[in-house]
Order: sequence, then structure tokens, then C-alpha cells
Amino acid sequence: MRRFSTLTICIGITFASILLTMPSESREQTRKFYNWKPIVLSKACGDGIDKNTACGGCVRGGPIAVTKFASCGHACLKLPDNLSPDSVIISAEAAEGDNPNISTASYKACGKPYEPCLGFDRFEGIEWYADTHMICGRFKNWNNERARVYAIKVNEK
Repeated sequence: MRRFSTLTICIGITFASILLTMPSESREQTRKFYNWKPIVLSKACGDGIDKNTACGGCVRGGPIAVTKFASCGHACLKLPDNLSPDSVIISAEAAEGDNPNISTASYKACGKPYEPCLGFDRFEGIEWYADTHMICGRFKNWNNERARVYAIKVNEK
């Protein structure tokens, strides 16, 4: 009799552990969406440019920039079909350098649209493209000495 009850307990524990380790539909439903997308913007071309400088590419004659443009770009990511911009929290961040894999500790929050991130740059806002379900952060760098990495981070509410 004792051997039977020990065997029953072992089978019960094994069965319970299998049930606990199996993914459950309720656990999948509580997992919230999180993603981030970086973009690298090279340094701007030319001295004396400012936040009103147009976006464009650099044309250089040796070490001197012939054109005077700011570097501009979008960091975009696709939202799951069940999410919209109203159902997520979006943050914009920036880091010095040109390596998009910089540790998240190196990133600094940019703040509101049209406010500087690190200086001589800014986060210009969020754009939503419903046809492709893409959300993008628009950034501008007019620093003529430094490249920058920008990122948007999206968390489901």
C-alpha cells in the first residue's frame, strides 16, 4: 500500500509540473508588447547651421562641407495589428556616437517634440502610418561634430 501511495504522489507532482511549465493562453494574453528601434544620424555638414536648416546629404570637398544640411531621419517599427498609437506609450531617446547597439544606460530621454535631446539636435515628433501599421519617431541632428543614435521605445499600456 505504501509503495502505491508514493508512486501516486510522484505521478501527481510530475503531472502538476508539466501543467505549470506549459504555456497557457491566459499567460500569453497578459504579455504586453514592447519593442524599440534605433537609427543613426551622421553629423551635419557645415558650420553655422541651426535647427531651421533643411535636411539633406553632405557634399564634401576634402574636409570641408560644400553643402550645409542637417541630418534627419525616422526610427520606425511595426505595431501588432491589435495595437494603435492610442494603446501604447512611446518614448524618444538619444545617445552619442554612431553605434545603435549602445547599452540602454547610455541613452537619454529626449522629452517633448521640438525639444533638444543632447544639444544641437531634437526629437521632432511621432508619425503614424495606418496603411502599414508603422509608428515612427522623426529626429534631426544639426551638430557638425558628432553623429548620434536615436531610438523610439514602444510599450503597450
